[in-house]
Amino acid sequence: MIGRIIVWLGLTATAVMCFIVQVDRQSLAQPQLAAIVPDWLGGAAKAYRAEAALQAGNGAEGLELARELVRARPMPAEHLTLLAQAQILSDETDAGIATMQAATTRGWRVPPVQLAVAQGAFQMGEYGTAADRLAAIMAVGADNEISGQLLGQVLAQGEGRAAFAAKLGGEGYWQARFFRSAITAADPQDLLETMLMAEGNGFETPCDNYQGLLRELSEEQASAVTLPERCR
Repeated sequence: MIGRIIVWLGLTATAVMCFIVQVDRQSLAQPQLAAIVPDWLGGAAKAYRAEAALQAGNGAEGLELARELVRARPMPAEHLTLLAQAQILSDETDAGIATMQAATTRGWRVPPVQLAVAQGAFQMGEYGTAADRLAAIMAVGADNEISGQLLGQVLAQGEGRAAFAAKLGGEGYWQARFFRSAITAADPQDLLETMLMAEGNGFETPCDNYQGLLRELSEEQASAVTLPERCR
């Protein structure tokens, strides 16, 4: 009987463990589940709690959780990026910059790292690199208000417009997100020039996008625009 109870308890513990692990993984898709995963097991869940703390401006909690993540799994760039954000929010700016630099060596394709690289490239006048990184962010649907602001700044530069015009004519699944972000963040004339240059590179912007953009221009500006023949 005792042996059966021990086996039953072992099976029950295994079942509970499996359930918790599944919930932790599911918290990637449903962050609200993160709260029920124990601290000693949570991986994805703990990352979501750290991110939520940072978004709420709670640097101390975010820093503690991020440090735990890095201690448990020091290699993922996502964990280092969270730690860098927490350090900066906690006024540990120098440490945050160093941690972000370390994150770029672990996985620069992580969206926050991509954004950091894009911002650095923009500051250095490397507008083509900034465009590449912003396109990568939009390709995975990770664009936000901050990346949108940077997009507007890049499109304000002639080299930036040319870089995006070339990229729009290439392969990818980010072009629709580009327009949705740019129409709110960029100067309408900068965006229009980019779209018309992209037409020359073989990319056909949907005519509805042109019409929406024309409504953002003054009557005088709109009258001076020559749309592609298919959209007239």
